Amino acid sequence: MSCRHEPGETWYTLIRAAMEEEAARTALSPAQTQALLERLKKEKIFSKA
Repeated sequence: MSCRHEPGETWYTLIRAAMEEEAARTALSPAQTQALLERLKKEKIFSKA
C-alpha cells in the first residue's frame, strides 16, 4: 500500500484508498468495495466526516 497522507484526510478517505488499492490487486469489484464501505459505515466502524 502506498502512503498518501495529506492534511485534512479522514479515516474514511484513507481506508477507502487502501481498499481501492487492495481491490485492484484482488477479485473485488468496485461494487463489492462500495458495499463493504457501506457496511463499515452502517456498523459505525467509521463515519464519513
